[in-house]
This record gives sequence, C-alpha cells and structure tokens, in this order.
Amino acid sequence: MEVRTYPARVWRYQGIALVSGSEAAVVDPGMFPDEIEAMKADLADHTVTTVVITHSHQDHIRGWNSFPGAEVISPQAVVDRPRMSRERILAAVARMNQSRGVEGAPDLAYPEPDRTFAEETSFPLGGNDVFCRFLPGHSICTSVVWIPCIRTVLTADYLVEPGTPYCHHDAAQHLDALDRLERMVDEEGCTRAVPAHNGTREGADGVRAAIRADRQALLDLKDALDAHANLPEGPRVARAVREARPGAVRRQDRENAERILHAQAAGLL
Repeated sequence: MEVRTYPARVWRYQGIALVSGSEAAVVDPGMFPDEIEAMKADLADHTVTTVVITHSHQDHIRGWNSFPGAEVISPQAVVDRPRMSRERILAAVARMNQSRGVEGAPDLAYPEPDRTFAEETSFPLGGNDVFCRFLPGHSICTSVVWIPCIRTVLTADYLVEPGTPYCHHDAAQHLDALDRLERMVDEEGCTRAVPAHNGTREGADGVRAAIRADRQALLDLKDALDAHANLPEGPRVARAVREARPGAVRRQDRENAERILHAQAAGLL
C-alpha cells in the first residue's frame, strides 16, 4: 500500500490518499477546489472507495463529497456537533476562501457521513484492513487512521510540529491521545506517522520522539502554571507560556495553557 500526499498552499497542509492496486481511499482530501481536483486527477486510474474525515475543523472537511460513489466515514462526534458549531466551521471555510481569492468555490455542506464510529471502525483496501480510531484531545472529534500492513498512522493534527502541540479541546484527552499513539509504536509496531501538516515522522524512534516532545511541552506548561498558581488566570497563563516556551511564542501555546487550566479545574489533571 502506498501513501500519497498532496501539499496545499496554506498552513503546510497535505491531503492524503492511500493507494493499493486499483483502489484508493482519501483522508481529509484538501483545502481548495483546485487542490482537490488535482488529487482526483492523480487518482483517476483508481476507484476511490472510501473518504475518511478525521475531524470537523475547516481544513479537514473540504472535499468530503467530491468522490461520488465512495463511502464517507467519520467519528460520530463529527455528526454530533451542534448547529452553531457547524455554522462557525462553515463560516471559517468561507472566510478562508475569500481571503485567498478563491472564486466560484461551491458552497460546502457540513459532512454527512455514510458511516460513523464511536471508538473504532475499519474498511478494506486492496486486500488489507485500514482502521479509523477515535482519539479526541486536539478537538472534540479527532480520529487517526492506522494502516497495519505498512505500519503507518495518519495522525491528523497530532505530531504536526513536535514540541509545539495544539490542544484545541481537552488537555487531559490530548495527553491520553499521545499515550495511545506511543502504545501503537510499542505494541503494534508503528514506524511512520503522517500528520495533516508538515510532512512525515519516520522510524519508530522518530515517531516516539515526536510524541514525547509534544507530551513534554504540555507537561512543562503545566509545571509553569502550577508555579504561578497565586496569579489570576490571564497573567498566570502569560507568565507560564513565557517561561515554558522561551523564544517565539505561538498562538497555540496560550490555548494549550488555557486547556490545561480547564482540565485542572475539572479534576482531570
């Protein structure tokens, strides 16, 4: 089985296809209509049997209905998003298209999968089974795709930039997701991780190092927050981020810190 990536022109995003014999599956196909059309052209000699949407962030839901006849699969949590949340996601798609001068893009409907799953499901591709696993943390509905025959996991928005995780939902779940990814290396023989942004982590040691770098970044933030527990939340977050993340502070560093505080307040960390 072959993994093909299709770089987008923003956010170092990459649509992903799995190709085996005459069949193909696509995962979070792409960002803009011309990029999705380029993927379709590249796969023209294959039957696209499956489209996987790993989660419902705006860069991941595009193209879900661009492959007629393919079964669309997503976590049940994608379907469970409330109406206002769906509207915000679709509005973000429209803003991105407008900011990039994308004209004539069809209105995007929120994903309507043919099959959903709560914890895990699988689909056949070229005589091998491919597994979709629910792994929330980055978002409320994130999943990953595990391909045992090539010992590869498609990690969606985990391991995008090792040492700079992006916890958009729940810090305790994010840490648990990293633990589960590391068990895939240790117990299932994973030797390659392909995130939706920024290329590939190669080798068991490389995947494990990326997981541990993300975990340590979150734990360092937690320690820094604990050290300034006497401060109000705003100054506490700002100081913890500066101390735990010296140098260039990213937008997600502050959000990571806020998610850690929320998890602590809920007794989860």
